[in-house]
Amino acid sequence: MSMQLNIFVIHPSDMLTDHLPNGAAWIVYNYLRGLVERGHTVHVAVPRLEMRGPIPPRLHTYLIPHRQGALGRISYIRAVRKLFKDLSKSIRFDIAQQFTPVDTGLSFSVLGMGVPLVLGPYSGHWPAEAFGPGRPARGGSRLARLLRDGLAWLQQGQADALIVTCPAAIERIAAYRARKTRVHVISHGIDTRAYEQRNRIPDKPSILFLANLEYWKGIFTLLDAFDRLAAAMLECRLEIWGSGAEEAQVEQRIRLSPFRQRIFLQGRAPRDAVAGIMRSHSVYCMPSYGEPFGMTLLEAMAAGVPIITTDTGGPPYIVQPPGGRIVPMRDVEQLQSALGEILSSLELQKSMGIYNRNRVVQEFDWSRSLDRMESVYRWVLTRQANPAGESAPATSGGSV
Repeated sequence: MSMQLNIFVIHPSDMLTDHLPNGAAWIVYNYLRGLVERGHTVHVAVPRLEMRGPIPPRLHTYLIPHRQGALGRISYIRAVRKLFKDLSKSIRFDIAQQFTPVDTGLSFSVLGMGVPLVLGPYSGHWPAEAFGPGRPARGGSRLARLLRDGLAWLQQGQADALIVTCPAAIERIAAYRARKTRVHVISHGIDTRAYEQRNRIPDKPSILFLANLEYWKGIFTLLDAFDRLAAAMLECRLEIWGSGAEEAQVEQRIRLSPFRQRIFLQGRAPRDAVAGIMRSHSVYCMPSYGEPFGMTLLEAMAAGVPIITTDTGGPPYIVQPPGGRIVPMRDVEQLQSALGEILSSLELQKSMGIYNRNRVVQEFDWSRSLDRMESVYRWVLTRQANPAGESAPATSGGSV
């Protein structure tokens, strides 16, 4: 089967970017760039485009505004459906795909249009407890969540394949029957060529936090753990990169720390500076309260840096004991202990960094993710050509 496909992307993300620190938009751009580099032609309906470099050949973009709310979503669906019909007059599409985040209902734009549909990769939901006491979970009212889940069930029912980033994200698949027959696991990948493994360990112990300054990222747990650690480890420092809704609260919390002179709040990290920032620290710490995947973990691994993260969501499927430590979320004592263990041993930092670099090259390089994505396309097209054939999904970078 020829694998030079015409792919129609219904919704890549709320935008596409090659440089802004927007996780989903940057991840999907790398998928699309990789697909066209492999000879596929990709046509993308995109609400917003933020490109610093040229758009690659064979990647065709069509700007369609996507306003918030039900009316905005309906308007987007209608515009995408019209775009698909117009393009189909001269192009025979092999696959339609809605990437991450898989906004509910948008794939109805190709319903009944005779093209196989792939949804995902889906990442998991943040758990309700991630948002803190007295704070409502994301997702609105109970009625809104029920409506969302119902639309998700209908949307997934029409899909030929459903992709999740790790087994923890299976919760996103509302169509339970599809979980056994049409779900594939494809981890996000990273361009390991853009990250050099560090050739020396920092002289003084340093902790890096690089993420949005939001409660659910665990920044306040880290600040509490650092205060306890810094009292015993006199040269230890903490560097914080990021911005967000909790920025003022983080600044206030730092001012109250007896070790505030060793805590550095740096602001948002430019995308092209992330690799260098990662390499300049002893350990990368992401103590989130239920991270759906954890893209910055791959970045730290690619830079050859040890990792400390938490035991919920995607991180336990990414980080392994030879490359870091996994602690219970919100557990200040165990986080302090894990930080102290790694920071007090240069040999452990070296061995963990080497392990992480080797593992990310072997398992999480973009080439692996693209191989798995193409295997899903091949599986979908083979099933379409032979409906009575194999019904179980191909294993793509994991199992559910």
